[in-house]
Amino acid sequence: MSSSDVVPVLQKAIRVLEEIARSPALVSAQQIATAAGVASTSCFRILNTLEGARWIARPVHGHGGAVAGYRLSYGLLPLLESVRGYAELFEVAREEMDALATRTQMSVKLSVREGDEAVTVVRSDPPSGLSVTSPIGSRHALAFGATGAALLASSRPTDREAAVRAAPEDAWQRQSRDGFLGRCEACQRDGSVVDRGSYREHIGGVAAPLAVDGVHAAVTVTGLVDDLDEFGADALAEALREATSRINARLDRVSPVAVV
Repeated sequence: MSSSDVVPVLQKAIRVLEEIARSPALVSAQQIATAAGVASTSCFRILNTLEGARWIARPVHGHGGAVAGYRLSYGLLPLLESVRGYAELFEVAREEMDALATRTQMSVKLSVREGDEAVTVVRSDPPSGLSVTSPIGSRHALAFGATGAALLASSRPTDREAAVRAAPEDAWQRQSRDGFLGRCEACQRDGSVVDRGSYREHIGGVAAPLAVDGVHAAVTVTGLVDDLDEFGADALAEALREATSRINARLDRVSPVAVV
């Protein structure tokens, strides 16, 4: 996307909102302006506009002189209603993901498809605290790793080819296009897929799609390739399929309405 295709003031407002969500200790417009890389006068106007829309609330003084910084406000709730179903998916998946992370001693993530990218939305780490994982909100092209193949498992061949075309050139440094398409087919056939370092060298993953209406979602166990081999790739795939099956069953019981 070129710079001529975006609205600069909206980009600034988004950065301001992101800093408020990320840093609740920010108590002044100047602090937010510095953190967001926005001019002070622009930040002041953005904050006033957001407050007028009730998207943010100003700092408040608590007991003992403590000050709570700027925060996101309840005016955002109507906008979030359309993605409410995601919260249900996250809540149901997390228990199984936590158990899987404990059992495998590897990181487990829930990803959803957004366009030609996989986005990490929930993460469970093993009790040891030592893991190979993706931070919440991280994105990568669907052509990378096991996750993308799982997200495309139920897609049409033309959709998979589109993902190949949209992938950056570095997606093909450690894999071929045919290899990626083969992983998609394997996941569609077997219900899970194993990847050994096509995304990052020495890092592998096992992924399985979730059967959720209205959203492409997948659960991935990520670790060093040596970790996958030590646990056993086949055993790991079976444990993951069992976990995703339980998540699917619980989603069916929790709500008859499609998660969107």
